Parts: sequence; structure tokens; C-alpha cells
Amino acid sequence: MIDGDSRIDRDTGEVLDGAPDPALVHDALKALDISHTIYSSYSNGKHGADYHKYRVVIPGRYNREQLPTLLDYIHEALHAAGVMLFNVPENRSWAQAWYFPRCPEDRLHLFRSYSYLDGKVLDAGQLCADYLAKHPAPTEPKAEKSAAPRLKSSKNQVDPIGLFNSYWKSPVTYLLSQGYKAKGNRLLHPLSQSGVAGVQVCKNCIDGVERVFSHGGNDPLADGRAHDAFDCFRILEHGGAFDAALLDIARNWKVNGMTVEAFNRRAWKQGGSHEAG
Repeated sequence: MIDGDSRIDRDTGEVLDGAPDPALVHDALKALDISHTIYSSYSNGKHGADYHKYRVVIPGRYNREQLPTLLDYIHEALHAAGVMLFNVPENRSWAQAWYFPRCPEDRLHLFRSYSYLDGKVLDAGQLCADYLAKHPAPTEPKAEKSAAPRLKSSKNQVDPIGLFNSYWKSPVTYLLSQGYKAKGNRLLHPLSQSGVAGVQVCKNCIDGVERVFSHGGNDPLADGRAHDAFDCFRILEHGGAFDAALLDIARNWKVNGMTVEAFNRRAWKQGGSHEAG
């Protein structure tokens, strides 16, 4: 059961209320030869005809441990097709199967349904094994923050955010250094009491930047937005203060043996401030 509730903005990675057009989901799943039924849910059309809310039913036999991987597989396939449906936390609830179609009388004309029942029924065991083989659990980074990379000599100023993201490569490696634990292809918050890995990796942002999105109730990153490595650092180590995070990098990270702050000050004096490195 997939809840069509929200979508991901391809430009920013932000999660927006209202799902993509269900016809697009139908077409994408049909192209993958996956049997399914889609029907509007109660809030569909609440804020206009383009405000989509629905559920997707995909037949298959699976267990609780396989469910997160199946959801990741389906959503990754949809994203690859350009349909940026967001994988909401409710998808992992076994109660979802009991929410049948409902529609207020004043929105009956907006009710929509789609079915494709001639496709394949998902083989959960094989699919999960193949998916996890292609998406191995992330590993701890070997480098320490104090071993910030040395750049070649340049007259250009260094962008602290770019330097931080380049060093960590991915928000995943940064979060692992902060005590998050890899669980399959997701991450588990250090203080999680549920044991549910609620940090999702977003690899299909249109700008090419990898981000993470957290569903965890006690996770500071769970603010309804997707975050790159620097953003995670800003929130986890500086309480969300942007200037404090920049100053930390500027005064504690080094480029060519100089702090970023000193390097940029020298570059500015030498007339290289017009171009960021």
C-alpha cells in the first residue's frame, strides 16, 4: 500500500503537500509491468482539481522486514521515470490496507481510479535481494574532520559549504560520523526508540546534490526538508545557525596549511574575490 500524499520538488528536494498526478504513477508502473490499482482518497481535490491524494495498491506477498525495501524500490523506479512521489512514513503502517475509498459528495466529480492487473506480481524475496545488492549499506568514512583536504594553490576564494560537502562526499558519510547507524539503505537516528530507520537518502534531486530526508520524531533533521551534508552539520552541530556553521569551517578547516578564513582573506587582498573556488 502506497499513500499518494506528498511530492518532492526536483529543484530543492523539499517535500510539498499534494502528490503527483495519479495518471503519471499509473503510466510509470504500467511501463514497468507492475500490476496495481490506484484510487482517490478522502482529501483528494480539497484545495483544487490539481491537489492529488490517493492510494496505490500493488499485489504481492511480503513480510515486515521486506516492506521498507519494497517501498524504496517502487519510489526509486517512479523517481527514475520523473514521478517524484514522496515515500511518506505512513507507507510502513500495516493499517494502510484498511483505508478504503471515500469521497465527500461535493468532490465526487474529482474521484479518479486506475487499474492495470495484467502485469507481474512482485516477488518480494528476489526483488529485495537484488535491490539490497545494488544498494549496499553505507560504511563509516575513514577520514577525520581534522584531515580536511588540501587544495591546489589558487587565487580564488574557497566556498566553505562546497569544501565541506566535497570532503564528506555525501550527507550519509557525515551522519555516520555523528552516530547514525546504517540499516539497509537507510539510516537510524542515534536516539531512536522505535528501531525504525527513518532517514531516507534522496539521490535523484535535479541539481545532482545528494540529500537526506528524516521522518524521525526526535531527529533534529525531521523538519520537512531534505538536507545536504552542510545542512546536516548546521542543524546537528550548530542548532541550525547558518553563520555559526560557516564560521566553524572558516576558522577550523585548512586549505594549503591556512585556515579557510585566512586563505580567503589573502585571496581577497590579491584580487581573487570575484570568483569562488
